[in-house]
Amino acid sequence: MGKNKKKTLYRNCPLTDSSDINFVFNQKFSLPEDYFFPNEYNLVQSDKTGLIFADVEINESVLNSHYSKDAKYDPQIIKSLIQYPKHDIERYNLLFESCKKYINSQSKILDIGFGNGGLFNVFLNKGVMIDNLFGLDPSPVSHTLAKSVYNINTFLGTIDDIKNYNTKFDFIILSHVVEHLLNPKQQINGLLKSLTLNGKVYIEVPNAKQFHKYADVHGPYQEINTEHINHFSEKSLKNLAHFSGFKCIESCERIVINEAGYYPVIHQIWEKGLQQFEYDGEIVENIKFYLDKSEKIFNNQLKIIKNNAPVFLYGIGEFSYKILANIDNKYIKGLIDISSKKIGKKINNIQITSPTELKRFKNEKIFISSFVSKKQIKEDLLSINKDLLIL
Repeated sequence: MGKNKKKTLYRNCPLTDSSDINFVFNQKFSLPEDYFFPNEYNLVQSDKTGLIFADVEINESVLNSHYSKDAKYDPQIIKSLIQYPKHDIERYNLLFESCKKYINSQSKILDIGFGNGGLFNVFLNKGVMIDNLFGLDPSPVSHTLAKSVYNINTFLGTIDDIKNYNTKFDFIILSHVVEHLLNPKQQINGLLKSLTLNGKVYIEVPNAKQFHKYADVHGPYQEINTEHINHFSEKSLKNLAHFSGFKCIESCERIVINEAGYYPVIHQIWEKGLQQFEYDGEIVENIKFYLDKSEKIFNNQLKIIKNNAPVFLYGIGEFSYKILANIDNKYIKGLIDISSKKIGKKINNIQITSPTELKRFKNEKIFISSFVSKKQIKEDLLSINKDLLIL
């Protein structure tokens, strides 16, 4: 990889702050106007640690604003008690089983980035006392949800704000948080002061060494996106423990089920201590395999669009952002999305409109840019207009 050796452009290695990297891949996006994220970044490998990360031009305040204002969970969910999908309940139960031997009836437990509060539901059902459950999340929607549905003690803020709360915890949970962090070493190190002497940390992240197995299920380049800026293997996650003042006492690779279907993850349990460092030289080959596989699938999808042009692109998310960065406007007749947060915005000067707009068309071709939900979306679209031609 000698010919790929470079210096970082914007973001140094999140573990060592070294600017020495190996270039891996350039990812481009065409994004909605006023979107929080840049239109491209380089995916790189740290020359010092082997970690794969996004060398992206962004700062912490922009990320915090995004996760605060653009909450994943719609406020209307608060209006009634939540009925969690079966796969979510199974995933939360699995997480609890991994944690239970490290907690007891007196343990104070903090869930950072608790989202829709589903983990609270499981912990309460397993007998954890409500006064011992705490949550920290930047989203006011999530904060209101936890208060109104569970009456949980919650703090509004990011992982950086934990230092502002005069509470020590016996167990801290970071489930699918660390891959989003701009400065994970410093931010995880900041947890040390909020842990009791024998406190533990549960960390769960996507397993980057397994991405290649799901490229044709989740969609090409799906993991190289505008949200996940750190990519971990078991080894590189342990290295994060090393640089953050922790040691790993339990590590496991497993497959969970979420809204995307089967998804590979790593979970680890950490405690205060010193983890041995070990350079991660293997992950980059897995990532390259994933990128090669994604390229073939992606190019095939572009070919379908071009051969049927002009088409309406339905589902304006990560896959669409990449399609629109790699195709001329002449192939796209319109952009369609169900989200009220996206409708009315423009990408490449094309306005995003509601699916109801499709009622007035006949025999128009629709390209669904979601691999995971394609079957259900097709049924929904044909219920709006049976004359649509779904590619």
